[in-house]
Amino acid sequence: MSISQIDKYDPRTDRTYTIGSASKRWLGVYTDNVYQYGSSAYIKNVDDHLKLESVASGKTVRINSRNFTETSGDVIGFQSKPAVSVGGTTTVYGAQISPRFADGIAGASLVGVQSDCILKGDSGNLSGDIRAFQGQLTDENVAGRTISGTASCFWAWQQLAAHTITGGVYVLHVSSAGGATPWSGLAKLPDDSGAIADLASAVSTVNAVVKIKVGSTVSYLVGYQSYTPT
Repeated sequence: MSISQIDKYDPRTDRTYTIGSASKRWLGVYTDNVYQYGSSAYIKNVDDHLKLESVASGKTVRINSRNFTETSGDVIGFQSKPAVSVGGTTTVYGAQISPRFADGIAGASLVGVQSDCILKGDSGNLSGDIRAFQGQLTDENVAGRTISGTASCFWAWQQLAAHTITGGVYVLHVSSAGGATPWSGLAKLPDDSGAIADLASAVSTVNAVVKIKVGSTVSYLVGYQSYTPT
């Protein structure tokens, strides 16, 4: 499909229009395989990739940043569900995000992803949770595959050269709570007889253990019944 065949849905009029329509401020071909919308956006066909870019620096590409009026079901900002349909050695990525500083360019912080769940105002109760990140491993409840590696909801890796990182390099970095509600703890774990954690222990001074694996060795972090804060 060429870029001129792509239709765009306009929720304000509930109609479709084709990229290139002057009545919708599409200015037509800007250069080869590039369309410009007003002075705000480019949509490009580059090496068979579809590229959507803002024109001005400091502007963003925004997807479904609007109000929804549904009162039941799910509201989803956007979806990406690539599916491999031919066997081989393919690795599938649902999304790739790689912000960067160019060589020789200084700045402040570099953040890969920010998930910022916001409660607006002071009224309106939630019957469920607030989850800034939800990782799930699922199947169709049919066994039979062999996964030669490890299945995990979170995987961390780093390959940094000998930079000066004053604060250190960690898998997890937790800051103090910024509002009136303090953290309840570092983690909330299930009491599942030791698969993750267990409240029972033969040692009387310990009332919880957490299972970890260091290299190929299984170890347990212990929890004490009480402590005296400094």
